[in-house]
Amino acid sequence: MKRLFLVFTIIIILLSVTCVVLSYQNSSLNNQIGVLEDNLSECQNQTIQCENQISELENQKYELEKQNIELQNQNDQLIQLTKINNSSIAVRVTNFTISGMDSVVGVLFESDANITIQNLGTNDLEGLTLTMVYSGNDHPTASQLNQQSFKIESLNAGEERTVNTNVYWQPDVGVRVVISIKLDDTILHEYRTY
Repeated sequence: MKRLFLVFTIIIILLSVTCVVLSYQNSSLNNQIGVLEDNLSECQNQTIQCENQISELENQKYELEKQNIELQNQNDQLIQLTKINNSSIAVRVTNFTISGMDSVVGVLFESDANITIQNLGTNDLEGLTLTMVYSGNDHPTASQLNQQSFKIESLNAGEERTVNTNVYWQPDVGVRVVISIKLDDTILHEYRTY
């Protein structure tokens, strides 16, 4: 019986020690879970902060892209102005002639006109526009034939080209036109027939 009591006592002591150890481990695990929950909460806060920073960076990126486009446009304009202001760009109307004379109405005549332009510069040019505008309010066709435009796709350095058209005029006024050579919206040369 003593042995049975001793075994029973040992079992009770072992169970008690086991319960204490398990209780301690449970407490330790609860502490670790609390620490992990705190870490998780901190990570969630950091994630929210990172998302806010990403949103701010995306807004900054959008603004920088807009500024970059504006700067590229300004750069393109500066390049265009540099081309225009460069002394190597010199396009001129070198000759304007009329020939023939057909009566249109009363004292209004139509004649063939030849406009000769030359690239006197050292650069080949592309995208030129030649315009001919009637000048003066006393010209009867000014409202009817306000402007004629001719696209000149390219004009090599030193090249000369003649544009053929018609011009209207009156003997008492003569041919009153202004001929302009433009690169985009910038006038490179202007020639007046009066």
